[in-house]
Amino acid sequence: MLPDNIIAVRAIVGDAKRIASRAVKKWLPGRVWSHGGEYRRVNDDHHLCNAYDYIFDGQEEDAWVWASEEGERVRTALEHLYPRRRRGRRR
Repeated sequence: MLPDNIIAVRAIVGDAKRIASRAVKKWLPGRVWSHGGEYRRVNDDHHLCNAYDYIFDGQEEDAWVWASEEGERVRTALEHLYPRRRRGRRR
């Protein structure tokens, strides 16, 4: 769980991105992460589902997105309350 402090969250995410980038540098030279990013608090289950679907389905066509098994289990468990709105990849 991340702390309730945007400055700390940005530092943690930045460290994770830097470590991940260095780990795959040999196989994926160049930029791995897109620039910037927004940090928004998820307020409820409906917001969580919308955010998950946007991250998973709403990226550019050639973007790679990884979903953890736990994240997918949570999303599937909430499917009956908040059906997925598949948008497909942006073109």
